[in-house]
Amino acid sequence: MTPALLAPAALASLAAILIPLAIHLARRTEHRLLDFPALRWLHQTPRPRHRPRFDEWPLLLLRCLLILLLALLLARPVLWNADAPHPVLAAVPGARVDGARGVWLAPGFPSFDTAPPPRQPVASLLRQLDAELPKGASLTVLVPPVIDGMDAMLPALSRPVTWRIVAGAEPPPPPPAAAPRLVVQGAGVGTNVLRAVAAAWGGGANAPRVIAAVAPGALPSAVREHVAAGGVALIGPRTAVAVTWADADGAIPAQEAHLGRGRLVRLTRPLDPVAMPMVLDPDFPMHLRTLLQPLPAPSRAPAADLIPRTGGPTPDRPQRDLTPHLLWTTALIWLAERLLATRSRRAPSP
Repeated sequence: MTPALLAPAALASLAAILIPLAIHLARRTEHRLLDFPALRWLHQTPRPRHRPRFDEWPLLLLRCLLILLLALLLARPVLWNADAPHPVLAAVPGARVDGARGVWLAPGFPSFDTAPPPRQPVASLLRQLDAELPKGASLTVLVPPVIDGMDAMLPALSRPVTWRIVAGAEPPPPPPAAAPRLVVQGAGVGTNVLRAVAAAWGGGANAPRVIAAVAPGALPSAVREHVAAGGVALIGPRTAVAVTWADADGAIPAQEAHLGRGRLVRLTRPLDPVAMPMVLDPDFPMHLRTLLQPLPAPSRAPAADLIPRTGGPTPDRPQRDLTPHLLWTTALIWLAERLLATRSRRAPSP
């Protein structure tokens, strides 16, 4: 545990401790001189000593302590790493835990006492767990031989992780993405190629629809509405539309732009063997499908290849606010000061 102050500049208010000191100096008890007959004939008349003296020490100490506590309250004291670090055992859903005590890598981090939750994105949950653990707490993760739900990059954590591969059920393979249904509109160069591509895709009636309008001229309003509603359209190099184009990644020379909530893909060359020889490639339908319907990034890999690396940013550690404890202490000392001040006023002066 490390004590700290969130507003250390507030300690300047400790200068107010001079107020009770000045009050006690100004209100010190006055001593009266008594003339004794035996001392009357002495040559040197005794004089009282004038030096700073504080009366009612207990009351003065209580008042100084009150000012000290008020200054600490303004400085907002906290305790960093207030929670004692303890080893944490986490498991990816699907890993065999064999009666161990720990938490699942799932939202909320439920304990092993609950049923294994559905598979979750492992990388993001590892980062969240690392951020919530106190500094110094060791982390052990039980993983099945194959993990599904990792990012393209290994997660970087702020602490080393004991990566233990145990027996477990292999995650089911993800369902294949449904082939889109290519709808060719109009006539022009390349429409025969697109119809052959549509037959190769074999998209059903309920498959996502991709419109191909490669005829020159203005973009038809029906195609524009389809893209604005979230669809995808393929247009030719001579189709006119006012959008900002960017080079598309892929083997097919094309550009893409966003129109509404959808994507507009424009070929930079006509779909004929002279301008684009790749249309004769047997894999051309698959290349065109990848361009119009990008495949999701692979997330399944052997657990031995997915060990998190260290060197990630150190998150803010849990802190314990000491303000409630100081408030109770200040209230008790204030009550004691009031009782002592009342008692001092009622006491007869010498």
